[in-house]
Amino acid sequence: MALAMVLILLLVAGGIVAVGMYIVENMLASSTMKNDGELRMNAALSGIERGKEWIVERITGGVIPRMREVDGEWLVTSDDLVASGDVPFERLVAYDGSGASGALDVYQWQGADVRVVIYDVAYEVGSGVSFRDGMPPSIRWVDSTEGMSAGQTQSYLSSNRGGSTGGVGPEGEMGFYLIRSTATMKGIDVTVEQGVVMRK
Repeated sequence: MALAMVLILLLVAGGIVAVGMYIVENMLASSTMKNDGELRMNAALSGIERGKEWIVERITGGVIPRMREVDGEWLVTSDDLVASGDVPFERLVAYDGSGASGALDVYQWQGADVRVVIYDVAYEVGSGVSFRDGMPPSIRWVDSTEGMSAGQTQSYLSSNRGGSTGGVGPEGEMGFYLIRSTATMKGIDVTVEQGVVMRK
């Protein structure tokens, strides 16, 4: 009888230990996932700051980074938006006067790979250009009763209907950018975006 009780107690104790280990493992896994998520977010935010630094360095040096002219045209067409490399919407990437690309080199931040792309969003789309997932919005100068002001002058819907993009002002003195920073760690991506307007 005593032996049976001992065996029962051992079985119960073993079950309690197993449940305890399961709970601890789950808590550890949850904590690790949370920490990894915070690391990815912080890494992506570091990319935003690096993108700002790239823009500020050019602006203070007297250069407004712009997307490249193609065949004498600044108008963005459907062909320009076809993926042709590792950088999505490469046609809209900003370049400085020396040819340095706003698609910055991938760098490491606390175990995460960070890719930063700086888009020049002061562009105009041609007729028939359809919205594509992840396409940076167009922001240009528009007329106002107070003079000239910067604003988002088209939505994807209006551009797809052939809507007007508004009047173009002294864009050579202003830069409109979207910084897109993606941090990758353990096969999971986190992307952060921020719009930046700079005056020369």
